[in-house]
Amino acid sequence: MPVSNETIGMGMPSAMRKRSVQAAEAKQKIAEAAVSARLEARASADTKQPPMIGQPRNVSMTDAARIISQAEEDEDRPEETPNEPVKEPTFKVTLKTTQVTTDEMNNGGSTTEVPISFEGKKVFAVDGFSFSVLPEAKFPGFYDKDVKKLFEKWAIRFHISKYRFHEQYEPSLKSTFLRDLFTSEAFQKNARRAGRRGLSNPTQDMEAKITKVDAEDLDATVTNMGFFDRIEENGILGASGKIRGCFEDIIDDVSCNSLLRQALLNEDHEHYDLFNDDERKELIFRLFRHIVIGGGTMCQYEDYLKPYLDTCKLLYKDLIAVCRNSTTGQVDVKTHAYQISQVDGITLFPIEHELNTCFVCIDSLRKYVTYYYAAWPGNSW
Repeated sequence: MPVSNETIGMGMPSAMRKRSVQAAEAKQKIAEAAVSARLEARASADTKQPPMIGQPRNVSMTDAARIISQAEEDEDRPEETPNEPVKEPTFKVTLKTTQVTTDEMNNGGSTTEVPISFEGKKVFAVDGFSFSVLPEAKFPGFYDKDVKKLFEKWAIRFHISKYRFHEQYEPSLKSTFLRDLFTSEAFQKNARRAGRRGLSNPTQDMEAKITKVDAEDLDATVTNMGFFDRIEENGILGASGKIRGCFEDIIDDVSCNSLLRQALLNEDHEHYDLFNDDERKELIFRLFRHIVIGGGTMCQYEDYLKPYLDTCKLLYKDLIAVCRNSTTGQVDVKTHAYQISQVDGITLFPIEHELNTCFVCIDSLRKYVTYYYAAWPGNSW
């Protein structure tokens, strides 16, 4: 009996189809052999000859049994589609107002499949950032009693606050992060900025449509105060450590009558090149310049460098997060720092000026962000 295609199924792979054909042929040969054996047995009974079991066959009984068993297993397997493409794996991320962890996945809340790539690795994508204020945050440097007295002497009026965020931060998300920070309810209720009556948080910000935050990327790689040794090594200080004076120049409304202020502000001065362009983008340099220049015409300058360096060190420690590298044993700064110059939708500073200061420092490991603000000139509001 011929074997039909419908018996083995055209949907099977070729190897499985071949074994099924062989099994069917084996069954047919065994049946034919059994019939032949019975006929030969009857004939031999009359002639007293030993029975002959069929004719020589290409398939032995053992092979036939193996083929039949294999074919029955193949028929029980689910049908396979050759060359089926492999689907790109995706992540399911639970978007909540609390930190997303792997334990929270698929346990309530809305989920979104977000296969995206960042630096060649799969990462979680977020639609935005949420913030909550940390009213218990401590700033031992900024609120040190000696620093507070110096800030009054230097006419620096400032605000500093810290917030927790709940999503994973990457530098590529800077624009979204800063916009969400300035528009968040926690920030608008607690952050302060300069106004006619001093530092305040204007209520009209709650209705403002902030679309963009202009921010300059700052580096935060300096881990010791040796960064400022060049000041003493290049003749800016006298033998007693006193800051050398010079003929006065007015740069950006600042009286530059010392070599130190000339080095910080006057691009045409010989000492300006003590710090190159990259070094001037360090957070610690901007902080040092901020306290040396002070808050306006009412600033009373220091005669010696040490108060500036000691204060800068204390404030810098309040703004950055550090950890020790397990491989090198060195201390690494783990802070993303930005200087904010403008926020579309609100008036960040009373006047536009090079010496306006607004730092946003992000600790992406502990998910904290610190906001520091001091407008120029501090004595006019």
